[in-house]
Amino acid sequence: MPPRTQTDGYRGLHDPADFRDACGTGFVARIDGAATHDIVRQAVEGVVSLTHRGATNADPQTGDGAGVTIAIPWATLRPDLEQMGLSFDQLDQLALAMVFLPAEPAAAQRARSVLSAAAQRAGLEAVGWRQVPIQPDVLGPWARNGLPAIEQLVLRRASGAPAEEFGRALYLARRLA
Repeated sequence: MPPRTQTDGYRGLHDPADFRDACGTGFVARIDGAATHDIVRQAVEGVVSLTHRGATNADPQTGDGAGVTIAIPWATLRPDLEQMGLSFDQLDQLALAMVFLPAEPAAAQRARSVLSAAAQRAGLEAVGWRQVPIQPDVLGPWARNGLPAIEQLVLRRASGAPAEEFGRALYLARRLA
């Protein structure tokens, strides 16, 4: 389709008649850098506003995967970290991989093994797996039928490895996996 021109009665870069434009990415932050629940609430409001572009399936309870990214809530994860033998003074040595695994248990275990091995090959320690709490009852039938197992892999920087190499090792582990 050729671009519209002013002679068509259209002005500017955005054509409101083109309802298929992607919404893009939005950011919400406080200028003072404080992490607050209000920021998360505003971000969720932004995601809810995406339904204007048809971001749902034929089953209106199944969305297109829009979401909110926040900093790792280490305080919330504290009980799980302690259960893995980790202390809160080690946070600078830790990373968290958000993983969507196959729903079938044997396939999920194979995937865990692949990811743990990739982390080890990159010089990281795979400390343990954490099941992410989910609420499948709020999902539509299409989403519930395709729901993966959602887990987090806790990774630790190798003992004695320089802090500046941590990001590189994490990137390498992701690429190897």
